[in-house]
Amino acid sequence: MAAEIQVRVSLSINKGNISYGPTRPNAFAADFLGNSGPTPGMVVIATSITVINLANLATMGGWCRIENYDQTNFVIIGAYDADAAVFYPVLDLLPGESIVVRLSRFLTKELTPSAGTGSVDIVASSLAAKADIAPCNLLVEAFDK
Repeated sequence: MAAEIQVRVSLSINKGNISYGPTRPNAFAADFLGNSGPTPGMVVIATSITVINLANLATMGGWCRIENYDQTNFVIIGAYDADAAVFYPVLDLLPGESIVVRLSRFLTKELTPSAGTGSVDIVASSLAAKADIAPCNLLVEAFDK
């Protein structure tokens, strides 16, 4: 039996000539089929690339809440390609910010550029982060699909 996850999103911006929103709260339910999470919990993010260990998840593609507990420094979050030793920044979390995202079911895979998902290289990429100036505490709460 699938449990239900509730997700709510809204955005409002007001500055000078820019007036946007508030967007109507978009709320939707998602199925939670797995049994794992939240994991890994609090992670100390170094100023070098820190791989976020999601080994306790049985399946990728579930929801994840990430919160920067640092009050001074921001954290860069992205994908780390272990084969190429390259970090691909995707988003920044400023001090005290949090975000809720669905992790890709292909997070631990490397996809070649071809029709569909292409061929797959297992365990080639990982969720990773890098702190700006000083190490930061980042709360990562990931769940199975």
